This record gives sequence, structure tokens and C-alpha cells, in this order.
Amino acid sequence: MAYINSFAQISNQKPLEMDFLRNPVPCDSPVCKVVEADYKQFFAPMTARRIGPVLKRAVAVTDTALKLASLEKPDAIVCGTGLGCIDNTEKFLKAMIENDEMCLQPTFFINSTHNTIASQIASYLKCNGYNSTYSHLGISFESALLDILMQMELGEIRTAVAGAFDEMSQTFMALFRKVGYSSSPMGECAVSVVLGNERTDASKCRLDDVDIIRSSSVDCVCARLRSFLKKNGLEPSGIDCIMTGRNGDERYDGSYDALVNEIFGEDMFQCHYKHIFGESFTSSAYGLVTAAEMLSEGFVPQAYIYGEERNCTKLDTILLVNSFRSLDWSFVLLRKL
Repeated sequence: MAYINSFAQISNQKPLEMDFLRNPVPCDSPVCKVVEADYKQFFAPMTARRIGPVLKRAVAVTDTALKLASLEKPDAIVCGTGLGCIDNTEKFLKAMIENDEMCLQPTFFINSTHNTIASQIASYLKCNGYNSTYSHLGISFESALLDILMQMELGEIRTAVAGAFDEMSQTFMALFRKVGYSSSPMGECAVSVVLGNERTDASKCRLDDVDIIRSSSVDCVCARLRSFLKKNGLEPSGIDCIMTGRNGDERYDGSYDALVNEIFGEDMFQCHYKHIFGESFTSSAYGLVTAAEMLSEGFVPQAYIYGEERNCTKLDTILLVNSFRSLDWSFVLLRKL
């Protein structure tokens, strides 16, 4: 168990602000590109020119989240990313082809590896603590959360930054569509969440538990979810809201219906968020911060409600359920303070 003490986001919404809850801008294009923040306060001009957009976003959201939590330096930095610095990777590979593998500039290669993001954050903060990166496609961010919870349980760390970062290049997007990987609006991701093992004045809610399962069988996923709830002392009726990762892709959204109806019933109060932020390998982080803000504010905006419009009469627990192509599943349990 940990406390979500603060977070910051850069997305297609207003950057580094909480306005995405009360005044969300729906994603109405095939690619929901982020609205970039003003990075002058984070980087000198010469430094800003040397690093790519995803690295700038990572530093900006982490620095902002730490200031909101009144924390100078975390004990750990753990990030999840599906694609890493894909733009720099493509530039490096393109240069290899064009220059016949001769006279290559090292900058693109140095800034192309997946763990460059977590390393850049650590370098900016001068943080020499635990630093790790998870690249597990659609459960990358949840893997980072799970690592942090285990480190806290072992007493190795007291505070941590959980990051979720992905960018969408034009080349990758074209290939993505060509192979029919997803028919939903695609997005990018830049989220940093500050977690601590103690409650502070800035705390938003509790992060009670995280679980991950890989299975294409809805029955197996249902059994795992029942065990997850039981482990946390909950019956299905103890969940007030389910935040699902529906993305509008009819090939996979039906698995959410099967899961929810089997365990919670058709009348379960549900929310979704990918119609606001778009789909990416780590977009579940937007679901987490949206749910955390809902618990902190004590209300659910109509824009996030799935199905018929209605009010949520009780909001003490939110269960986040995310699926990557109905194969990799994650459960994240949040509770009101």
C-alpha cells in the first residue's frame, strides 16, 4: 500500500494542469498529439536543443509533480514505456541506412534506449537512488507501480516517482495502422506520479494494490480478479466505480463487458478515459491520475462516465481494469483517504 501524493501530466489536455477533470477536451482525431508545455523553466536553450520531446516531457512532469508533493528528491525512479524514445531510434536507424553505417552521430543512439527516460530524470534531479525501466507493452506502467509497492513493502524505499512515457512518431504510426494493430484514436503519454509510504497534506488517495495477469481466457481473468478483491478484503459490492481501458476497438472492448458483467453485474457504475486521452502503451497512467483526482475531489464528471448518464452516489473505492488486446490484464485498486 502507498499514497498517491501528487502527479503531473502532459497530454492533449492543458499541460501540467488539473483542468483535464472538469474541462476535458475529447480526442477527436486519429492521433491525439500532446500540447507541449513551456520548457524554458526546466532547460537551458542549448540543453533543450539536444534532447527529444519525450525527454523534455518526462523531466517537466516529474519536476512539477515533486514540487506539488513538496519533495526535493525521491528514493526511487521507476518508469514504464512501451516504445521508449522511438523518434530518436528511427532517426538513428535512418542515419545508418543513409550513411551506409559510417560516420554516425552518437547522440541519437545514446538517447534512443528505453531507459534513457528514467536516466534523464535522475540526471536532472541528481538522484542516485533506485532507477529502473519496464517495457512490457500495455502493462509497462503497472509493472512500474508493482515494483514500487514491492520495494516499499521490503522497506527499501519510502518515496518514489512512477513514470509513464510514450511518444508516437509518424513512421511508427503508419506501420501501426498498416498492420491493423488498433482502430482506436492513438495518443502519447507523459505522466509522473509521486508515491510515498506515509500520508501527507498533499495526498490524493491510497494505492492499495496492483496485480497483473496474462491470459486470453475471460474465465481465468475473472478468477484472478476475484482473488485480487478477496486479498484486499473486498467483495465485488465493495467497489464503487470501475475505470476501464476501453478504447473504442470493437475487437477487444467486449472483453471488458464480459468481465464486468460476470463479476459485478450489468448495473455496475463504470468510467473510461481513452476517448479523452487516446490509446498508447502507457495510457493507463491517465486512468490512474483521473481516478485519483476523482477520489480527491469526490465527484465523477459526466464526460468520463461510460454508458447512460447518471450520478455516482458513493465514491470510496475505484478499481482500474486495463487490457492490452484482451491478453495482458492489470488491476489497480484505489481508495479514498
